[in-house]
Amino acid sequence: MTKDAVPSMDAIPLAEPYRRKIGKVTFVVSSFGNPKSTETARQMILRMLEEQVRRGNDSMTRDCA
Repeated sequence: MTKDAVPSMDAIPLAEPYRRKIGKVTFVVSSFGNPKSTETARQMILRMLEEQVRRGNDSMTRDCA
């Protein structure tokens, strides 16, 4: 896990972590929000998608196929 992936002390958990065990490996997925953010989740997702379109990067669609 990189330093950037660790939530800061200002982050608040959005939900309980999701745990799933596959074989001997347990995956834990957690989500955190920034209470100081001025963007809604919807705005953030749309902004990220618009940036991908501007770059001409279609890797998002290739990865989903």
